[in-house]
Amino acid sequence: MKKRSNMTAATDAYVSAGMKCEFIQEVVAINTREKHFCSLGKIKKHLIGTTDIDNLLDK
Repeated sequence: MKKRSNMTAATDAYVSAGMKCEFIQEVVAINTREKHFCSLGKIKKHLIGTTDIDNLLDK
């Protein structure tokens, strides 16, 4: 039996791997109420998703 993906068809969006980055980037969670942050780790790979707004507005 063939597995089905939960993802919808990519007709309304474009996906790319992004640009190679020469410096270290980190993801952080910022708590503005208590005024502190927590590092969640370094970014190793990028994924850029862009919605096709024109296609969405035509629906």
